[in-house]
Amino acid sequence: MTGLSLLLFGYDFGLGPNLAQVLPYINRLADPALYPGDIFLESFSSFPSIYPAAAAFLGRFAALETLHLAAYIAARFFFLALVFDLAETLTGARRTAFAAVLLAAVSAQANVLTPLGEDPLLKTSFFQSTLAGLAGTFSLLLFLKKKYLPAFAALGAMLFINGLSALYLAALYAFALRGAPDAAAMRRGWAVLGAVALGWLAWLHSLPNRFGGPGPDYSAMLKNWYPGHYFPSGWDGAKWFRIAVFLPLNLLLIHARAAGSPEEKNIRAFLRAFYLLWAAAFVFGEFLPVPRLVNLQFFRSDAFFCLFGIIFAADFLRGLYSEEEPGGWALGALILLSFTETGAAVYPLFALALLAAWRYGPAWVFRAAALAGAAFCAKELLFLPAASPEQKKYTVALLFFSLGALSGKNFKSAISPGRAAALALAAVLIPFLPLINYRVAERAWGNYGGEKASWLELQRWARENTPVQAVFLVPPDTYGFRVFSLRSPVTEWLDGGAMHWAPGFEKDWAQRIADLRAESPRPEGADLGYSAINEAGFIRLGRKYGASYAVRRSGAALAFKTLYSNPDFTLYALPRP
Repeated sequence: MTGLSLLLFGYDFGLGPNLAQVLPYINRLADPALYPGDIFLESFSSFPSIYPAAAAFLGRFAALETLHLAAYIAARFFFLALVFDLAETLTGARRTAFAAVLLAAVSAQANVLTPLGEDPLLKTSFFQSTLAGLAGTFSLLLFLKKKYLPAFAALGAMLFINGLSALYLAALYAFALRGAPDAAAMRRGWAVLGAVALGWLAWLHSLPNRFGGPGPDYSAMLKNWYPGHYFPSGWDGAKWFRIAVFLPLNLLLIHARAAGSPEEKNIRAFLRAFYLLWAAAFVFGEFLPVPRLVNLQFFRSDAFFCLFGIIFAADFLRGLYSEEEPGGWALGALILLSFTETGAAVYPLFALALLAAWRYGPAWVFRAAALAGAAFCAKELLFLPAASPEQKKYTVALLFFSLGALSGKNFKSAISPGRAAALALAAVLIPFLPLINYRVAERAWGNYGGEKASWLELQRWARENTPVQAVFLVPPDTYGFRVFSLRSPVTEWLDGGAMHWAPGFEKDWAQRIADLRAESPRPEGADLGYSAINEAGFIRLGRKYGASYAVRRSGAALAFKTLYSNPDFTLYALPRP
């Protein structure tokens, strides 16, 4: 299953935004001569994680790229092993545990994107949050097995890796305390966490922030930089649609199978904790934007909510494929296909309606929901590009909606449920076969195609052909220039993330972004003004920020000496004063 997950979602080193932020700091810890005078790197004096120092230490014994790949594969393997044990603990069913491992391996909500906070327990790269997600899953398993002292000790260790994830789990455990028959044992665990938290708070207080704290426009700048983790009023329609589909889908599946489970009481307590965390996130993001509270990013707690959704979805699928009902098989396949969805496709909405009809509606409502889903998929197929992944997904969805409409809720089949489950899984994987074939044939595990590949080539050329102290003007909507070039840009849109751990950084960053004419509130539009800067403007910027080189997209040429060019980017030498 680890291999299947890699084939579906790939692996990114350095070009995923999270690792692109922290990897240059790891490089500088290993070699202090790198990135001289880089203001973004100066912000890491207050970075609240031991991960960069640990990675830099281990980097003495192995290349960082090799180290991160090995850690990523190991993390995926151990995460799926933990999911197996967690699912068996929550449901008491070994077959559910096997199904949960499969669903966790293929689910976008565990690997790419969650509906609210957008950060799953695992992403496509290894960094501090990946390690914290693994530790959090381990802590949760220990907690549910009533091993409270090691569960809270693991939570304490998480504080020093990614304190936010630890705080989310602490909220869940707090809600489970009320009325628990073993509350005394839990309190001993809380005592352990409290002792560790005191040391953590002292450590946090000792981290120097050279930027002086947040300015009066902090929340506005954070929202302009990226609203996804905090500000619902800044969310786009695609995100709201995913929320409208996947929150109720997960909730229906949890409620369908948690009732009567060995841990029903804890699950209900955890759900109350999630609701409170999300309500607090909404209030702090929209009405009381106190920087410290906004930065708690409570919406990101949905990573653990989605973990429960995956496990109880697996138990629901096990139930469907234990019966000889093709209508249930069709519903199961549609749920599985929906969990693989990374975009804002509409067929999962009809799968949600079909699930609700299966649980609460009469037979005719189930058929009507299936017919509506089939009709919508057929309409979409008229406009989707032939042989595209989306076309294949909608074809598979059309097949199973049609099967549901024909079979209804009560028709019995002579085909064995086990064979039906295997056929459903094979059908769901059909849209991914071209991607899997490409990764295997080309040994292309990374997601580095198109412009990203050109960006990497440019960085490698800069690393080999420019001095280590060189500073570059780069399109602000790109990110990760420091990773492979080992050179400093004046700024990137992604650099704004430093305002999380170094409030006050946003002031200088906003000035640099304005100088690069990146006024767009979204990074994908940040290059528009930059591409319009003329030669005189680049000369002024070079003098202001000490930059000797400028990068532009190849379609926006400059009348400077060209040092390097590829299909997407051109590197110029700026005239010396």
